[in-house]
Amino acid sequence: MNQSNNTQQPNQSINLPSADVRIKICGITRQQDAEAAIACGADALGFVFYEKSKRAVTIATLDWLHTLPPFVQLTALFVNPEADWVSSVITGLPIDVLQFHGVEPEPFCRQFGKRYIKAVPMENKSAQDAMQFMAGYPSAGSFLLDNYGEQEIGGSGTQFDWSQVPDAIGKPLVIAGGLTPDNVQPVISQVKPYAVDVSSGVESSPGIKDKEKIARFVTAVKSAI
Repeated sequence: MNQSNNTQQPNQSINLPSADVRIKICGITRQQDAEAAIACGADALGFVFYEKSKRAVTIATLDWLHTLPPFVQLTALFVNPEADWVSSVITGLPIDVLQFHGVEPEPFCRQFGKRYIKAVPMENKSAQDAMQFMAGYPSAGSFLLDNYGEQEIGGSGTQFDWSQVPDAIGKPLVIAGGLTPDNVQPVISQVKPYAVDVSSGVESSPGIKDKEKIARFVTAVKSAI
């Protein structure tokens, strides 16, 4: 990437040409779905450690994670967890990145010695609201913008207003919320994110992924302009 662009647009160093947009398949509950996502070209997999989710998993149900290829990023998603629970997960499983989807304060998120993604609730939020929220998490490795509020944690299958994505945040930006094989290209063209995150948009039912939909999603991302 040409570093000369960095002085003109601060976020050019973190956003990528569409062919290089990273793909995260979230809400994985089954080994066969993880393997299918990897075979289709996913860069990262997400696992939801939140018992109220339809896609909830536990340490015991993911005892197969160590069999996955080492170059696929494994992300553990939490919602207002106890610190002991997070520590247990990262001790018991080969987790690379943490993702916090609740109201966890910044000191809590950074205490585990792992890179972390902070989810930004975009339901009824403006770009200015998002910037103010992100300013409270200077230690975050990246931010994930999703269409959720106090009653939802993601995976709702609904979009937010992409025009409210803030510019030049200085860190990798991940877009989630209602993405599907049919609508992911417009958001890539409009927002030019570092990565896109999909869950319900590649499922046959909550927690059960559809390999054909995953393949279509990956193809759409890779061919976006």
